[in-house]
Amino acid sequence: MTTALHVFLAPRLGDAVLACGGTMAYLTRRGADVYVAVPFIPNHASPESPEIRETRNAWELLHVKGWLGLYPIAEERQHPLEKRNLYTHRRALYGLPDPSEGDLPHRLAGEITTLFFTRPTFIYAPLALNRHVDHIHLASAGHVLAREGYRVLWYEEYPRVVMPDTLRTLKRRGWHPLLIPLHSADTAAKIQAVHHLHSRIPHIFGHPREIARRIVDDLWTLSGQGYMAERFWERVRGGAL
Repeated sequence: MTTALHVFLAPRLGDAVLACGGTMAYLTRRGADVYVAVPFIPNHASPESPEIRETRNAWELLHVKGWLGLYPIAEERQHPLEKRNLYTHRRALYGLPDPSEGDLPHRLAGEITTLFFTRPTFIYAPLALNRHVDHIHLASAGHVLAREGYRVLWYEEYPRVVMPDTLRTLKRRGWHPLLIPLHSADTAAKIQAVHHLHSRIPHIFGHPREIARRIVDDLWTLSGQGYMAERFWERVRGGAL
């Protein structure tokens, strides 16, 4: 029997944990192999770099198999002819990607399909609701993979996922929500994992003591059905961002 393979595309190591950590725990608890592809962190990144170090324990708690880097991070990408940095300040990272990166989603999709010997059961891509260029590239790569016949689910970036207008907006645009019910053990694993994302806690939660309360409240809110769940989205015919 072939082990199910689930691949999460994430701009940064912590993004997938925040948005999909409960689902990762759920899948690994059921025996699936879970990987996170992080295209904008170089393969040669030091295992002791702050970002990798703070997520290593988080992933161990969720039993993720590993992370896979494909391309340099956004801040290091350069214009192919002018050799200038494409995104030199934070504001430039939000909005339309640089035209010189027009083929990047197709390149990303091609790289992702060659990473594994077996075809992924599901691929998960961000919806890019925050309009960050890295998220936009991965969302576009998800669309490329979907057109090639891969099963792709899209996730809302945290904390955007709990904003009340998100559900209405996506349904109006022709997307279908899919809820993944979580066991208490899955929720506990996600909470423990998020506690290791030290650089994210002040900005998102304010204080570590708020993590458990916020995550539990959000997971109950997402289902709206009396159980905890994480929400993903599928494209239906005519659906578009």
